Amino acid sequence: MNPFQWDACPLCGGGDVHEIGPITYRQPIRFSTREIALAHTPMLFECRGCDSWFTQRIVPQATAFLLYETGASSEKWADTPAFVEGKSRNIVDRLSQHIKAGKKVLDVGANTGELLDHVRSLGAETSGAEPSRASREVLTRKGHQTFARLEDVSGTFDVITAFDLVEHLYDIPVFLRRAHQLLAPDGVLILLTGDRHCLSAEKSRQNWWYLKAPEHIVFPSDKYFRKVPGFQLLTKDATYASAGYERSRIMQWFQFIRKILLKGGYDGLPSLGPDHMLLSLKKD
Repeated sequence: MNPFQWDACPLCGGGDVHEIGPITYRQPIRFSTREIALAHTPMLFECRGCDSWFTQRIVPQATAFLLYETGASSEKWADTPAFVEGKSRNIVDRLSQHIKAGKKVLDVGANTGELLDHVRSLGAETSGAEPSRASREVLTRKGHQTFARLEDVSGTFDVITAFDLVEHLYDIPVFLRRAHQLLAPDGVLILLTGDRHCLSAEKSRQNWWYLKAPEHIVFPSDKYFRKVPGFQLLTKDATYASAGYERSRIMQWFQFIRKILLKGGYDGLPSLGPDHMLLSLKKD
């Protein structure tokens, strides 16, 4: 089920990569919402060229898309709160800087449309790309224009968002080129993903909680995004994936020490500070 390996770094294409260690997934192993069996032990690798991490021995891309398409992600995230309630304040504020009435917004990996619901309330025209059939049905009922794949999308957009997406992608350079094609002049691409350079990731390495989903396979560094052709990195914000992970710094360190003493290991939770990065890239 998981024979696939890259010959070089899947981000920058460099060959100077090295193994960090084996990744152990929670049992039963689920790819999104589908239970799977793995024949090989996944391994975390690091690229010395772009400082990114990636997983070897993963589910092949065609199989992954089928699992996404037939999965029940709309049910898995059925209790997802409204965007402004669930996301950290700096995420909401940064997004609002780029969304104005009349702007055309495409959300890639839109799931059931919480982000699109929010930007539509700001007056934007909304479209979503989402592989899950069940989630697309929800998007359609809500009135968002819907596509199954990014390559099916037509038109141009002022803003493209991709929250909790790039860690799933088999070819981030292809995604970025396609986003560049779809953006209007001076358009902005906004990405939210785990920060492999956060303190929690550096402390836990291959045990980092963010690696524990087999569909999470690439973990780009901000160094990589600073050199992407056709884009200028405008802002990088350190943040949490959601408001629910934010705690006082004293409480975070107390729970960290307690976890080490009681369990003898650390998986990156509680997070020792923000563990995600929100990137805004402007089309050159």
